[in-house]
Amino acid sequence: MKTTKCGFWAAMIATTLNTQPVASQWTQTNGPFGEKINALAVAGNQVIAGTTGGVFVSTDHGVTWSGMNTGLSKKLFPVLNASAVLAAGDTVYVGGRFGGFFVSHDRCKTWIEPDSINDWPGSNTLARLGNRIFLGGDQSLFVSSNEGRSWDMSAIPQLAAVNALLVKDSLIFAGTLPGGLFVSADTGRTWADANNGLFPFPDVVIDVLSLGLEGNKLITGTLYGISVSTDNGGSWNPVAGAMYGVLVAAFCVQGSSVYAGTILPGGGGVFVSTDGGGSWTGAGLDGQNVNCIAAEDSTLIAGTDRGIFVSTDHGANWADELEGLFPPRVVALAPGSGRVYAGAGGFIFGSTDEGSSWAMCGSPYQTVNSLTAIGDTVIAGTNGDVFRSTDFGLTWTSGGLTHQNISALTEYGSNLVAANSQGAIYQSGNSGGTWTPIGTGMPSDSVTFIVAAPSVSGGSNIFAGAWGDGIYMSSDSGKTWLAMKTGFTSRYPTCLASIGSVLSAGSAGNGMFISTDNGSHWQTSSAGLADSNVTSIAVVGSYFLVGTNGGAFISSNSGSTWVKASDGLVDNHIASVALTGSTVFLGTQSKGIWKRSISDVTAIGSQKDELPMGFGLYQNYPNPFNPSTTIRYALSQRTEVTLAIFNILGQHVATLVNGEVDAGYHDVRFDGSALASGVYFYRLQAGSYVDTKQLVILR
Repeated sequence: MKTTKCGFWAAMIATTLNTQPVASQWTQTNGPFGEKINALAVAGNQVIAGTTGGVFVSTDHGVTWSGMNTGLSKKLFPVLNASAVLAAGDTVYVGGRFGGFFVSHDRCKTWIEPDSINDWPGSNTLARLGNRIFLGGDQSLFVSSNEGRSWDMSAIPQLAAVNALLVKDSLIFAGTLPGGLFVSADTGRTWADANNGLFPFPDVVIDVLSLGLEGNKLITGTLYGISVSTDNGGSWNPVAGAMYGVLVAAFCVQGSSVYAGTILPGGGGVFVSTDGGGSWTGAGLDGQNVNCIAAEDSTLIAGTDRGIFVSTDHGANWADELEGLFPPRVVALAPGSGRVYAGAGGFIFGSTDEGSSWAMCGSPYQTVNSLTAIGDTVIAGTNGDVFRSTDFGLTWTSGGLTHQNISALTEYGSNLVAANSQGAIYQSGNSGGTWTPIGTGMPSDSVTFIVAAPSVSGGSNIFAGAWGDGIYMSSDSGKTWLAMKTGFTSRYPTCLASIGSVLSAGSAGNGMFISTDNGSHWQTSSAGLADSNVTSIAVVGSYFLVGTNGGAFISSNSGSTWVKASDGLVDNHIASVALTGSTVFLGTQSKGIWKRSISDVTAIGSQKDELPMGFGLYQNYPNPFNPSTTIRYALSQRTEVTLAIFNILGQHVATLVNGEVDAGYHDVRFDGSALASGVYFYRLQAGSYVDTKQLVILR
């Protein structure tokens, strides 16, 4: 027995795989940079930033930052878009812009989700009063008395988006849209109107965006500027002068000074008041939209659309502190007229040299969801409208779909088609200048994509993904829609593309599907795909290329099997894919934009069509994994093959292949659900060829 085990271990140690060097790989482009900072909180010596790329923490007054995102993820989003942060001692609470509530009891090192609120509206603000946590969302206010394990809707008099929360002694104030300001004296069980004198027109009640407290004074920021109350919101005095008409996003207090972060169409800045909010002067960051601001001892920290800025001299000078902060999540890429455009956060970036350099084109001052370009015209779907630029993105005009979250855009013939997060479909015949509603039959779900594809019988169809309800198709230019879900077992479609009569569609959690009959029937097609969360797809020549939360994959056989195409990527969380000229671009979750030549990408896909030069066993992917992974091997000729799994003691635990196999590249899925966490080995014997590699199950 001992001799046998020693022989097994000797084989484990001695065997290695001789692989050919990779000729080329993905390379990172020079930008775009600057994470959008949504929220700031101070806890002891920590400054905590909630960003579009998760939670970051600084312990040196904002000079350097570290990502703290262990456990902080939601299905399609590998890192939560953290839009609200609350610190209470060693406990930190975070709310996600697109759902989710997380708690950390160890100063952000690890996160748990006590109760899934993925289907709830996004979080705008958090507060705590006693043992009750308040979460202000896009449609109402929710309250938990058990650390977020369960939630109840608080009885604010009207359904409203809650933008700001403030606790003062035993009172809690809620700033809303469109109801104005409310106050509760019984920990949120009942609420009273607190708008007396808050607005210049008695019959108009509008958005309260921010709340601050300086001594005994309450300060509000509204669409009409700043107002001050000295009687707990019983009456308000508007501040005239420079702050009238300024959109104030956040307040903070440092000593006897109050600082306000502002947002304006041309860029806001920081203002300061030394008399309790009665008068204000500029305090730097002119031209920057300041979403949040905090004070830690003698340091001011401002969160903007482009990262963190720090001042140690009361706002006289500001330094940008981006060390450790990721670039923004690149959610949309679009080629157009010798350029490629990228949507990241609230900005549009453009490159005229195939990604070697990027410049900010301009901004619609809304979070960008989707992009398309027609010649010199660029159209951006955002969380508040659809915008159009006719000067390569330098300036933007509204398309008239105000207060709508435009989640998808596509070209269809000579028209543009847009969809919003409630399933409404719109059409434009003048490159996005004006829009008209069309279509019946779509569910009231967020539309994840709209794609035109050729019909088997000629002409073309439009396909749309309904988040939570599968795939829909229109054969009459978007006028009517039919569900096309037979065999499509995922409720969460994310992307779709076509090559000839083959449709290939991705999903969140269920991998890839293909259809050859206009979407009437679907079948799974994820062989070789090491991650089931597919975010994006593009057609590269005759190949499909998909982005997933585990890297890029390419298929040379109409989506039947997939090959990993991620060499060189530092961040495998792919958010978008696009082609322009001779280059393929990948937009990532946290490391900007990467590029690779089309010829290199298609060469990876063609490996499937060429016979290997010899035998080989490849490293499994992903590794470590839970619960499944893919093992790839190569055969230069048909032969008897055994592929088996062994534990660290050399004991056989599973056989994956045992029989004669044709020449070629082969991918085998291994499910380790029945095995304990730990190190295992997989061994390939193909004729006289033997090789062994290590894999790790990590739960």
